[in-house]
Formats: sequence, structure tokens, C-alpha cells
Amino acid sequence: MPAPPLALALALLVPSPGLHPGTRAGASATAGSSIESAAVSRAYGAALGRARTTAIAGSDLRLPPPSWDEPRIGRSEHYEIRTIRGRGWAAARAQELETTLTRLHQTLGSDFVPPQRFVVLVHPTQELYNRFGDAHSDQRSSIYGGFYDPSNPERAAAVLQNDNLALQKMYLTHAATVQFLGRAYPNAEPPTALVHSLSAFLQSYVDYNYFVDRFEALRDGREGQGLVPLEQLLTEPIDAYLPWAGDRFYQLAMLFWYLRNVREDTKSTTTDEGPQVGPFEEYVRLRLSGGEFEDHPVHELLTEGADVVDEEMRAFRGWR
Repeated sequence: MPAPPLALALALLVPSPGLHPGTRAGASATAGSSIESAAVSRAYGAALGRARTTAIAGSDLRLPPPSWDEPRIGRSEHYEIRTIRGRGWAAARAQELETTLTRLHQTLGSDFVPPQRFVVLVHPTQELYNRFGDAHSDQRSSIYGGFYDPSNPERAAAVLQNDNLALQKMYLTHAATVQFLGRAYPNAEPPTALVHSLSAFLQSYVDYNYFVDRFEALRDGREGQGLVPLEQLLTEPIDAYLPWAGDRFYQLAMLFWYLRNVREDTKSTTTDEGPQVGPFEEYVRLRLSGGEFEDHPVHELLTEGADVVDEEMRAFRGWR
């Protein structure tokens, strides 16, 4: 039997108010008729359920296939993600970025949220991603699957679609972190290593053990080009991240982790009174807010004492 048209499909979703399923002409108030009425009601309900299913399945209620001109959109409280994947997929990624936003607020002591949602574009192809980048010239952070440039009208972050969900989440975290810094601290000019160490630190929440494995493989010479001397890593320009951007990110993530959570004279702690900001987080906040940082002990440590931190991290074995 052909599927019912849309008008009938919609009509079948709600029973007519003029005919209650338990009402029959000539029905008596006897117990027997009540039982018969209940049976008819159940049969009617079952038939209606089958009709609804058939009507919806055979109707034109499905959305047209997504395209980059008409993408699917998923939203959370502070994020809007556009993609050619499903709206549910986009909404899930937007909600995950809410967690990243909370971590940014906690780490940076900020409560910044934009008047309108952060926009993140998940480009389905390299061509579209590059085209967006060509139109918006500053691609400083595109070395890791995404970038943010405030010159585009929506101040959107751009991300390249990836079928590996863990890697996709890392790309999104990276772009969203740079986007947040650009929006929350528009006058700041933080060092490249600070921006990407914060980004990589937040990415490590996607799969912390994976970051540790990659760091240890670099340290032990089992993968890539090995660890970069810390003094070099902290001062090199963004161009130096290619073609081994991932390796830089693994090392920067563990540097941020070590200074924030491990080293006694720089780490943050938690007491009965709540989280206590340590010297390293204090230094990061100073660099972003434009405060005086040259005399801060962490600045001295990362300039004159970088080789000491480098040796400590290479020797440290308690990452997990």
C-alpha cells in the first residue's frame, strides 16, 4: 500500500477529538461492555501506533542532505557549531566546548563570555578550509587543524573535519582556545609558546594518557625528532612548528602540566578553602592581562632557568 501523504501523516499523529477510542454507539454501562470497550481501545491504540510509524516513515518529513551552503547547526549555551554532519553531532561537540570554556575560566581567572555565541566552522574539506583561510589572512594557529582570525565578520574559529573523533575534539579545543584568548584579551600579545601550551594542555583532557605516551616516545627517541630543547621551544616562531606541529603540542602540553601541577614552587593546589592559584597560573594571567611580569619568578625560571626545567622534565617519571 502506498505511503499516506503528509497531510494524512500529520492527521494520524493526533486522534480526532470527535471520536474517543472508548466510545461506541449503543454501548451499555455493564461490566461486559466495559471490558469490550477497553479491548477496542487497546486495538485502536495499536492500530494508531502502526499508522503513525508508517505515516512518518513514508512522508517527506526528512531534512534535505546538508551542504556547506546549508550546514547543520548545533548549539549549546555559549557555542554554535556548523558542520555537514548531523545536528546531534554538532550539539555534542558544542557541549564539550562548554567544558573547555569552564577550564579556561578556571585557569585564567576569567568569566568572559561573548554577547553572542562563539561560532566554530567545521569545514568538510581541505579546499573549503583553505579558502576560508585565504580570505582571512592570519593563520598563526592553523598548524594544528584549526585557526582563529578576528578579521572575519563573525569572528568564527575554523576547524578541519576529521573522522577520528579524538583528533577532531583536539582540533576544536585548539581553535576554541585561540578564539577565546582573542576575544577575551583583544589587546594582549602573548608569546606563541604560551598560547599553544595552554591550548595543548586543554587538549590533553581529551586523552591524557595519549599525550603522555607521545611525550615519552619523543623523550626516549622512539618517535619523531625527539624533544626540542626547552629554551628553543619557548622562543621559536610559529613557522618552526611545521612539519612536526603535533610533537610540539605534546611537549608544550606536558610543560604546562608540569609547571601547573607538579613543580613545587610553581604549581597550583587545592585546600579545604578551594583551589589556590599557584605562581605559574599567576604568571600566565599576568601575560594575558598586560600586567608587569618581567620580575616575576616564573618569568626568570622560563628564561634564565629553562635548561633546569628541561632536565627536570626529561627525568620526571610520575606523569600518570
